Amino acid sequence: GSKRRRSEIRKYRKLGYEKWARETQYGMRWVATEGIFSAVKRKFGERIVSKNRDSMIAEAIQRFWLYNLLKEYGINRTGIIN
Repeated sequence: GSKRRRSEIRKYRKLGYEKWARETQYGMRWVATEGIFSAVKRKFGERIVSKNRDSMIAEAIQRFWLYNLLKEYGINRTGIIN
């Protein structure tokens, strides 16, 4: 493993889970990002159909692009922003 991981494991064992988690902010979520990922998965599903790595990346980018397009369309049509 990496030196960073080894260091974190030592710190975790020394401090215990509760204190280590608080200090490292383990498990904290990025509010906007989590919501966007959830919305994209809800609209387009979790699975990527492509087999080739470059095609997988392109497919994921297309999903986020389309999500943004649909969101902008809805905002412009209704004038409502979350």
